[in-house]
Amino acid sequence: MRGFLRNLLNASQPQHDAVEAVFAEAADRYVPLRDICVSAVQRWEWSSTLPRYSLDPLYFFDDELKRGRAAKGEPANKAGRHVYGFDVGGRIVVEREHVEFPGQFYETFFLYSATEITSYHYSYAEGKEPINCQRLGLTAGIPTSFHAHATGGSTAGIYVPEAEVVRYFARLYMRNGREPFGHSGELVFCGSDVEMWIHSGEDTQIRDFVGPRSLYNTFFEMGANHALHADAPVR
Repeated sequence: MRGFLRNLLNASQPQHDAVEAVFAEAADRYVPLRDICVSAVQRWEWSSTLPRYSLDPLYFFDDELKRGRAAKGEPANKAGRHVYGFDVGGRIVVEREHVEFPGQFYETFFLYSATEITSYHYSYAEGKEPINCQRLGLTAGIPTSFHAHATGGSTAGIYVPEAEVVRYFARLYMRNGREPFGHSGELVFCGSDVEMWIHSGEDTQIRDFVGPRSLYNTFFEMGANHALHADAPVR
């Protein structure tokens, strides 16, 4: 990784520790989070069997990951379908992914503040065990960090903005029983398209992705900086 991005990543350790602490408390928070977030839903939007939104701005910048399309209404067969609950401010507060068993689904709840969005992702099974917690850090509505923690490992990311988008990024992946690995790179926005360039060395770049700009920052596409301009669910 480039030196300045590595330094930023190292400096983000307190943020990463905070997400790990959030995950440790997630099991006890399921019921209050469900009650707060589900009661805030004003409308539901169904998607295909593919996810349509992601808290991670770089999630869909992978040729193997396709973005789901909005469905016209609630499908008769919900197995594998995603549905998103939006609050009065147009923010996603609930995500559900239905499984083959009727009435069962993975659940994700989202809490907002002026500087971060935190998600809690739970299993579809009766015990509703936590699967992971993620946190997107924001400065003036632009992503500046992304941290995730789960039982099997964690991810840390730092984003350096330019204008209203992420320009440079560094990611570090830590998996239990494996050596940490990571990469850095940059995003280049060209009209309606965006390119991702990966730095494989100090002077070497590889274009790893090119695709529509609409795959970037999908969580905010309903309205610019909407996460900062509506009342947030109680933390």
